[in-house]
Order: sequence, then C-alpha cells, then structure tokens
Amino acid sequence: MYDAILKVATDDPDFSFTTRNTPYPLTNAVVKRKIRGNALSMVFITGVAFAMVCSSVIGHVVQERVEGYKHMQLISGLNLSAYWIANFFVDFIKMECVIAPAVVAFYIFDMKYYSSWLTFLCYPLAWIPFSYVMSFAFANLSSAQTFAMAFNFAFIVFISVIVNAMRWIK
Repeated sequence: MYDAILKVATDDPDFSFTTRNTPYPLTNAVVKRKIRGNALSMVFITGVAFAMVCSSVIGHVVQERVEGYKHMQLISGLNLSAYWIANFFVDFIKMECVIAPAVVAFYIFDMKYYSSWLTFLCYPLAWIPFSYVMSFAFANLSSAQTFAMAFNFAFIVFISVIVNAMRWIK
C-alpha cells in the first residue's frame, strides 16, 4: 500500500522500497522481568485453584460436626483416631488430585519452577491439620469455607508476592 502511495506521490512507476527489521536481543533485565511476571501470574492462578480445594477440606468437617453426623458415628462406635486418619487420607488424595496435575503442567510447559514442586506436593500436609483445628472455630459451613478460601488465597498470593519482592531488593 505504501509503495502505491509513494509511486503516485513521486510520479515514478518503478519506485519501491524495502524495510528491514533487526531488533536487538533481549537484555538480562528484560528476561528476568518476564520470568518474574510469569511467576506472579502462576502464583495468582494456583492461588485461586488451591483456595477452592482447601475450602472443600474444611467444609465437610464443619458440616459433619454441625449437622451431627460425626456425633452419630461416634455413638455407633467409630474410633475417633480412625475418623481423623480416614478424613486426612481422603482430603490428602483430594488435594493431590489437583496439585499433581499442576506440577506436571509446570514441567510440560517448561515453566522453570524446579524447586516449587516439593512445596506444592507438601502443602496438603500443612493445610489439612490446620483446617481441622480451625474447623472448631466455625458454627456454619459458609463461614468456614469463606474463611478457608480467603485465608488460602491471601497466604498463597500475598506471601509469594512478598517473597518475590524481597528477591528484587539488593
């Protein structure tokens, strides 16, 4: 199109020009900024996903206690340690079914988060006992799940942002 305009403007039917584009290579600062930006977006996405899974962990424990299902099981002879061990096992499997594909996706898409897989895989070992203890502080399901979602999202996102910001400080 520009060729046609310039041919008319210069009154030269043989006029043409060629454009070349040879950009400079990316600097180390730009590459690091891009990696940090990808890391922050990944933290946000995983924070939302894990917060929802964590709210389901605290939800069924509160619901069983509030609606009397736990009491009914204890009256019928359920061992209390068996109750908590079975809940822990089921909740651990439930959380790992979400976390394991996320870790696999990091490797498939070459996200270069080589040390984060251990943190992600061990996260249920920290969250599940904490949620069981915190479940006694709530009288209804919705407040427990809202707390769990907000707490996990805040913890995952804000702590990660703070750690990342501390890395920038030299």
